[in-house]
Amino acid sequence: MFQYPNAASGLKKIFTSQILAIAGAVMMILPLINIIGLIIALAAVVLDFIGVLEASKDDDGYRKALSYTIAQFIASLILFFLPEGNVVYLLVDLADSVFGLMVLYHICHTTSRLLRLRHANDIAAQGDRVWDINIKCLIITAVCTFICIIPFINIIAIPALLVTAIVNIYACILYIIFIYNSYRRLETPFFIDY
Repeated sequence: MFQYPNAASGLKKIFTSQILAIAGAVMMILPLINIIGLIIALAAVVLDFIGVLEASKDDDGYRKALSYTIAQFIASLILFFLPEGNVVYLLVDLADSVFGLMVLYHICHTTSRLLRLRHANDIAAQGDRVWDINIKCLIITAVCTFICIIPFINIIAIPALLVTAIVNIYACILYIIFIYNSYRRLETPFFIDY
């Protein structure tokens, strides 16, 4: 019997945090309710952390994601106090992005592995696709960011960055769908007949 109640409950909290983060981001753009949006966005960060913490009780992969979540939080705090544009800021920002990517990697791969144990290969493949799209977008963004420094050639990087931004939105939607499908599948009982 493969039961992962903490992973299912943690992923449900991560899913809810993603929805709250989107709602908070939209509300922060609107005047008069932007402070409410900020509060909702902060609640989303806390809920995401609680979700990863809870899932970490069921599998080592989620424990690794928790470690990277803490590291990313620390990097984000440091970024808040650093002035933009200097080398230290860029290095901490890069570390923050890498930590976030490692959280995504461990959540996607761990969840996919648990789903495969429960013969939910279709949902597990969604997690693999989310990771593949995100890593490719990161590579393209890194190359384009470097190309933006080079005069005359930098013009070709702008359309590529715009397309990558759109693909990143698509990847975020796929991630939310994957997390939703995953927690729903993991919270249902699963038995193996011998």
